[in-house]
Amino acid sequence: KSCFLNFGKIGTEPMVVRKIIKKSLLRLISPFVMLTARLLEKKKNSYILLTRLGNYLVYRNKLKVSDVIVVLGGGSAERVRTGAELYRNGWAHKLLICKSVAKSKLSPGNTKTTQEAVYLGVRAKDIIHDNSPFNTLDEINILVKTLIKLKLDSAIVVSDAFHTRRASILYRHHPKHRNFRVIFYPAKYNQFNPQMWWHNKEDTKNLIYEYIAIIVMFVNFYFGHYLKSF
Repeated sequence: KSCFLNFGKIGTEPMVVRKIIKKSLLRLISPFVMLTARLLEKKKNSYILLTRLGNYLVYRNKLKVSDVIVVLGGGSAERVRTGAELYRNGWAHKLLICKSVAKSKLSPGNTKTTQEAVYLGVRAKDIIHDNSPFNTLDEINILVKTLIKLKLDSAIVVSDAFHTRRASILYRHHPKHRNFRVIFYPAKYNQFNPQMWWHNKEDTKNLIYEYIAIIVMFVNFYFGHYLKSF
């Protein structure tokens, strides 16, 4: 089976896809996309389409007090910062950190994510750290298993703004998603600008990557590969 389609353990971001697309292909595609978008933005209808492409990736629910805040890994340190802020503001009393989130300069010594969360005001006893997830699909499974294991009913999932749509779609396809109330919340301090993404190289790369990953995700839904993973 092709590694581009079989996501039993590899998930939505197989190593081959990540290495080829993120490092090589995106470097070639993003300048062309940025140039084309800048030419098109002068036309009203084209500008509306460009902003809709960016806005679609950002998925947000209204915040409600929940049992646990889940910080998805593999992204910016702003995810931890946002999760800690939600915790301090009383939106939940537990923080689940999936895998290793990118380090930031928020704390002395550029420490690991658990220490980062403690530095940002989260009590160590309220932190659950799971290093097992390899990708977003794994993290969704960890989320559901944690809710079941700890007998919790609700969660707030924090991720980079451009990643929230794909994460929410994966969750809604989980067989047990109706058993819990899960809110998706974009990291507040993430710099992704859905209104003008084509003016920033990183925003453009992230947008292209997410749409490729979403397409691959739906292909896998169609062929039923995710059924074995949930």
